[in-house]
Formats: sequence, structure tokens, C-alpha cells
Amino acid sequence: MLNNNNGKQIGIFCVLLAMFCFSLKSIFAKFAYGAGITPIPLLAWRAIISFPFFFLPLIHSFPARPTRKEVYDIIILGVLGGLLYLASSIFDFIGLTYVNPSIERSVLFTFPVFVIILSWRFNKKFPKKQFLLAFVSQIGLLTMLAPSINEPSWENTIMGVGLVFISALLWALFMLFSSHAISKIGAIRFTSAYMGVACIVIVIIALILNPNTFLVWRMGIEKTWPIVALAIICTIIPSYMTSYGIRKVGVYVTAIVSGAGPIVTLWFDQLLFGHLLLPNEIIGSIIVAISITAIALLNKSDSKNQILPDVKATHIKSGDQS
Repeated sequence: MLNNNNGKQIGIFCVLLAMFCFSLKSIFAKFAYGAGITPIPLLAWRAIISFPFFFLPLIHSFPARPTRKEVYDIIILGVLGGLLYLASSIFDFIGLTYVNPSIERSVLFTFPVFVIILSWRFNKKFPKKQFLLAFVSQIGLLTMLAPSINEPSWENTIMGVGLVFISALLWALFMLFSSHAISKIGAIRFTSAYMGVACIVIVIIALILNPNTFLVWRMGIEKTWPIVALAIICTIIPSYMTSYGIRKVGVYVTAIVSGAGPIVTLWFDQLLFGHLLLPNEIIGSIIVAISITAIALLNKSDSKNQILPDVKATHIKSGDQS
């Protein structure tokens, strides 16, 4: 039996590991794109590999004799959640084909800004501190992007950022919807249900676009390893590690550690792809990380005026977001 201190140390390690793994998502995706894999087949393969690890808990938690209403709620909420989750992932991965991983990660990391705006109507309150921090986060993004707009390929940058912004908006809608769905059917059932729907739909889409998508024997190791790494390292492992870490150290520590995600991605982008780091990118990513982390901490410190939905860590995206 672990004592309290050992449990917290393990919890912090799990949160750090989850942040590290989530930060590699766009890196492995870029390796896959370099090997000739397009976003839709990549998402389909990731879903197929990771889905069993999320579906088995549903079987274990499913009631022996579910009522018609329970089945109906799981199906309806799973379908709606799965479509939102999948749409966000598709826009994210397509946007990543236009921009480098560090920009994608920083843009996607700002999804709480959209949550604040969308939930403002329902809370009937103007969260001044959160809105100020949201504004600061956008200044950070503009700081990162400023030199890119003057480059010959600025159209690609604008296109990629726009697509990832749409992904962040859809993820914000998904988070708000998740808060409602989890309150009705629980985190495990909802996670398994929406992952199942997303898996089925993305596989169907991939087969329609290219019936040869799943001919494994035509794939070499250069195409296989990024897919497996994306599913295991960036989806399965961080989902469970974050969930365990939150139980041991709480949301405050988790939010602070997760705030380093864009910085880690920026470092890997430079290390593995030779991306030349400019001072504005470093400064901008730090501004984004600090402001968004502060929003999360402010939200958790005021439970009566909560702005962001309190959802379980079993479906934190990476961002993952996507």
C-alpha cells in the first residue's frame, strides 16, 4: 500500500508523462505525413488500435439489465459526442498538414477561450479575469505567427491556423457537451460510446475515400511506426496517466504541468524537424501556455462561478486533443 507522499509523487510522474506523450501527437503525425499517409487514414488507424482499450471498460461497467432509457441515452449521447470529437480531430489533423507542430499545438491549446465565450450566455456572468487572460493568449498566438504572415507560404499558415481554430472551437463544444453527457451516463460509458462512434464513422469515411486504406501488407515500417506510436503513446497511455494523476494530485497540479505542453512540442519540433526557433515563437508559446493555464486555475478556484465544464480526464485532448 503506497503512503500519501509516494502516491503524490507517482501522480506527478503520471501527469508529467501524460503531458510529454500528448505533446508528441503532432510530431508523430508529421512523421506519418512525411511517409505518405494522409490525415483520414491516419485517424482511422489510430481509432482502430486504441478503441479496444476504451471499449473494454464499457463492457465492465454496463448494467446487467439496462433499461431502455439507459441504452437510448448511451446511443444518443455517444453519437453526438462521437461526431463532435471526430469533426474536431479531422480539422486538427488536416490543419497540421499546413503548419508546423508548435503552431498547431499552441492554437489548439487555446480551446478554453472558446469554452468561455460559448458558456458566457449560460452563466449570465462576465468573467473579467478569464476574458482578459483569453485576450492575452491571442496576443501570444499573434506574436508566434507575425513573421510567418510575411513569408511566401503565408497562405498555408493562414489556412492551417484557421482549420486548427475550427478544431479548437469544435473541441470546446465537445467539452461543454461532455459535461452534460457525463452527468447523465458517467465518464466511462460516455468515453467508450463516443470513441466507438468516432471509430466506426472514421473507418467508413476512410473506406469510401480509399478502399485500400487497410491493406496492411502494403505498408512498410516507415508508415506503420508513426501510426502505432500515435495510438499507444499519444492516445492510450496519456489518457490513463492523466486520469490517475488527477486522482492523486488534483486538477491544480495537473493544469500547471499540462501548461508546459506547447513548450515541449516547440522543443521537439526544433529537435526532430530542424525547425529554426525564432524569439517570437518562444515568447508567444510561453504567453499562450501561461495564460491558458491561469484560466484553468481560475476556473477551479471558483466552483460557484465555474466557467469551464468540469469533465473527467478520460477524454482530455491533447488534446488531444484530438
